[in-house]
Amino acid sequence: MKIEADAVGVRTKRGTALAPVSLTLGDGDLVALTGPAGSGHTVLSLVLAGRLRPTQGQVRLDGSTDQRELAKAVRIVSDAAPFGPDGALPFSVTVAEALQLSGLPANRAAVRGWLVGSGLSDYRNARTDAVPAGQRTALLTRIAAQCPGVKAVVIDAPNGLGKGADAEQCWAALRDITEAGTAIAVHCHDGDAGRLPLAPDSYISLVTADVSAPVGRRTGLMRTLRLAGTELRRFTTGKLPKLALAAVLMLPLLYGALYLYAFWDPYGRLPNAPAALVVNDRGVTTDGKYSNAGRDLGKTLANSKAAFGWKTTTAADAAKGVADGSYYLSLTIPADFSSRLASPSTSDPEQAQLDVTTNDANNYLAGTIGKQVFSEVRQAVASQAGAKYADAMLIGFTQLHSSTLQAADGSSQLAGGADQLTAGLSQLATGAGTLQSGTGQLSGGLHQLDSSTSGLPAATQKLAAGSAQVASGDKKIAALGNQANTALSTAVSTLKSDRTAVEQRLRQQGLTDSQIAQVMAEYDRATGRLATASTVVAGKAAQLNQLASGASQVAAGNAQLAAAAPALHNGIHKAATGADQLDSGAGQLSSGIQQARTGATKLATGAHTLASKLSSGAAQIPHPDASTRGRTATTMGDPVAVQTVANNKVPNYGTGFAPYFLPLALWVGAVVLYMLLRPLSERALPPRVRRHCPPHSPAGCRPRLSVPCKDFC
Repeated sequence: MKIEADAVGVRTKRGTALAPVSLTLGDGDLVALTGPAGSGHTVLSLVLAGRLRPTQGQVRLDGSTDQRELAKAVRIVSDAAPFGPDGALPFSVTVAEALQLSGLPANRAAVRGWLVGSGLSDYRNARTDAVPAGQRTALLTRIAAQCPGVKAVVIDAPNGLGKGADAEQCWAALRDITEAGTAIAVHCHDGDAGRLPLAPDSYISLVTADVSAPVGRRTGLMRTLRLAGTELRRFTTGKLPKLALAAVLMLPLLYGALYLYAFWDPYGRLPNAPAALVVNDRGVTTDGKYSNAGRDLGKTLANSKAAFGWKTTTAADAAKGVADGSYYLSLTIPADFSSRLASPSTSDPEQAQLDVTTNDANNYLAGTIGKQVFSEVRQAVASQAGAKYADAMLIGFTQLHSSTLQAADGSSQLAGGADQLTAGLSQLATGAGTLQSGTGQLSGGLHQLDSSTSGLPAATQKLAAGSAQVASGDKKIAALGNQANTALSTAVSTLKSDRTAVEQRLRQQGLTDSQIAQVMAEYDRATGRLATASTVVAGKAAQLNQLASGASQVAAGNAQLAAAAPALHNGIHKAATGADQLDSGAGQLSSGIQQARTGATKLATGAHTLASKLSSGAAQIPHPDASTRGRTATTMGDPVAVQTVANNKVPNYGTGFAPYFLPLALWVGAVVLYMLLRPLSERALPPRVRRHCPPHSPAGCRPRLSVPCKDFC
């Protein structure tokens, strides 16, 4: 093996980081690289290890300039950042990390074996910076030399390799490593070159680099990027760091993918979610028709492909399933569901109810989605029930319109009958007036007869002489009585036969039962009086007939007339009294008929008005046909519809949640990566600053430094 550096140098925009230097490393060589602080020790280490490409010159490994092969063959060992361990870590952890980076076993037994073999077992749990620098560097160098493929080790120890016995042990260990064939290049300061406990094979002097240019913002950014790249390259050595880096890269992907998978399309898989359906509805019979809204709702839910996976079961099984997680939720349709839906058409309306049972301990999201689904189910059931009720109401309006037209027609017929009744009562009133006039004349004539016959016993002889005249007058009177009797009998018969028709017409006119009873009572009293008068007139007519016969007999025998004169006088007097009663009854009959005619006239007027109003009201009552009624009922059941216009519509939940979950996953990955990657260490500072800065507070540098710490921290 042969590593040749031919006038290699590194120049940056800040100036010269490494002045041109040449060196050669062969198998087993131990070379000391001397030079003051700031002469490019760390830069030369990076160049020799293939981690930094020189801006001039070349580094060849067995004649090859392949940087990758050079990086595999050369390792850097340092006791400070960016290549060394953190001094605050336990030394056993530092050793385990070095073993992992070298691709060697790094378990507890291996770490213990390396510590015991180096005589450092007492420092197992001590801080790394508490272990003697020389022995620590020697152990880390041996580990690096054991890495497969490593042919040379570059030791960058800005704080030196210990003092006294510690330094002697370190250099002796380094010589042992070189004797095994591994080349070692050790960076030393000018002051340490003459005090080395062991003479190296050769010395290479480094010239102080020119880094006087001010630090610019661009240079600081490039330094930060280079340090980050160096830290990331730590994870490319060994299998475990690579696996850790792969896990860090996979963690955000898995985190985001699992979240998106869980929330991708919960509604699309809703039919796979088991849900219990308990149907206890007994149904209801309305207007002779049986319906079972609960059973219909259960069938609709069971056949739905957009909701849960419904299973019809018992109440006990549903309660048990929701409790143990067999069902996400349960829906119970009570026994009175249909009857309550139909109750708005009765005098005792009740609100229908659906019983939903969820268990958030099983799946909170399912319960939340279920509430939204059941809200839509409730709205659909309410719309259907409202449409049915509206349809029934519209049918009632149609029936009311038809009945109103029938009532208007009946009122018209009643008005016609009332007109006929008025006309008949007018004729009856005329006849009653004639009757009253005749009975008045009869009464006057009988009174005259009574006055004339008062002297009958004394004037028997005179009576005999005028018997022929009396007989003739009696016949006329008898004929008049017969006419009156016939007229009264006819009137009584007519009133009795028309009583039922009059009562029906009064009822058709809309009179109340009490009003009809009052009118008919007056009607019956008038009929009774007229019948009484008819009876009296009939009797008087018979008497007049007898009187006529008697008058004839009187004419035949004056002797008998003289004997019967007192009786005749008394009879005539009674006849006069009866005629008075007949005249009074005829007057009452005439008055009653006049009142009846007035009532019939009002009845006819009211019937005509009622018929007109009913016809007008019927025209205002809605009476849609079946098609229009169906559309109207549907609109009344669900009067408001929502039309949604979606711009840039998101197809599912996962697409909508992606802008949230992806940054969250990247943030989680960044947090984990931050815990694995080391922040900027104090060893990233130039040696002259690092030497005077406290271990953990670079900002607390002493003011005696020629370069302020803030330029590097």
